[in-house]
Amino acid sequence: MKYTVFDTADDCTSKIAALKKAGITAIIRYDDPSQNPNSWKQIGGPEYNAILAAGMAVGIVSQWVNNHLGYFNAISGKRDGDYSVHRAQLRNQPKGTAIYSAVDYDAQPSDMTQIKAFFTAFAKSIRGAGYKVGCYGSGYTCNQLLAAKLIDYTWITCSSGFRDSKTVIQQGTYDIWQVFGLCDQTYQGLSIDWDAANPMRNGDWGQIMPPKKGRAVARKSKNPKHPAVKREAEEDRGRDS
Repeated sequence: MKYTVFDTADDCTSKIAALKKAGITAIIRYDDPSQNPNSWKQIGGPEYNAILAAGMAVGIVSQWVNNHLGYFNAISGKRDGDYSVHRAQLRNQPKGTAIYSAVDYDAQPSDMTQIKAFFTAFAKSIRGAGYKVGCYGSGYTCNQLLAAKLIDYTWITCSSGFRDSKTVIQQGTYDIWQVFGLCDQTYQGLSIDWDAANPMRNGDWGQIMPPKKGRAVARKSKNPKHPAVKREAEEDRGRDS
């Protein structure tokens, strides 16, 4: 199977023409909430615009050291959310698209109180600015956050041994996943992980789509069972009541 989406911490600017020619359709890049102005992995405006101008979509994930329980609390969730809103506004990211945050370890049930506190604050910042929320993590973590209505999109890590990840992929209850066994690859001189969108969800995982008439746009799912669509419908009913 040929995959056409990948995530990377590398700046893709010099590779964009070759990636487009090779059939790449989307690239997932980082916000770095450490706020290091010289961050090696953070996407900048010129790279973001160049990817979109070439006709490829962009995904955004916020990640610093989200690989242990001690990272997760309401204070860090607000900090990360506020920072990603700032970055999204700088790059003119369209409202209605997603910003993910990562739970980059095999979280257990006893961890979820802290993780939910983080995502409650993160989601308040992100949704308050008009964006949607995604989680990169295990099947278990994503399901717990989805059930709590703290996220709109799920991105399953390539660590197949993480709790419930294989089950979620087998059931097709995800939006995008890092393909098991295809992480830490080298492609076109970049260090990447291959990803695949869920074909049953209209290809919608909150990505920023290439411009139409000069402006980047959000991908809109038409599937009424999609979690993001269901949450929007619930909000609309609440405003009408």
